[in-house]
Amino acid sequence: MKIVILALIPIVILYPDNSVHAADGGKSVEPKEVTVTLDIKKTQENNDYNYHWDKDTVTFRPKGNKLFSKIVSKNSEVWSSKDSDYAREVLVKGKYSGKKDLEITLKSGKLVKLHKEVVNRKILKLNDGVNAAQYSQNSTGQARLRGN
Repeated sequence: MKIVILALIPIVILYPDNSVHAADGGKSVEPKEVTVTLDIKKTQENNDYNYHWDKDTVTFRPKGNKLFSKIVSKNSEVWSSKDSDYAREVLVKGKYSGKKDLEITLKSGKLVKLHKEVVNRKILKLNDGVNAAQYSQNSTGQARLRGN
């Protein structure tokens, strides 16, 4: 004679938006966002983010319910979030070539582009509160803030 014990185990489904829903129609539970600081000088992944290198572009993606609230390069702050609109992906283009372009995809879907001017090492925010008409192309094709 076989004895079968059935236990009622609640089934939990994780949706792509990281919200959790109980299979029995229970209330959803949103995981709390955890913010971390990204150092773009790092060259490998850790517990906070994935690191992917492809040719001359490096992609950083936060793991799980983590988001980037600040981006630094060693000890210098490069970018920080405003109004809790944290970064969910960061691309560093030209990481190993001298020309550095940063593309930051925010939680809201907005894209912030930063360019490091090679001549004077000044970081320009290409679409973060500056009108695009203020920019011109220099002889090397780089965007440059007029008057600088």
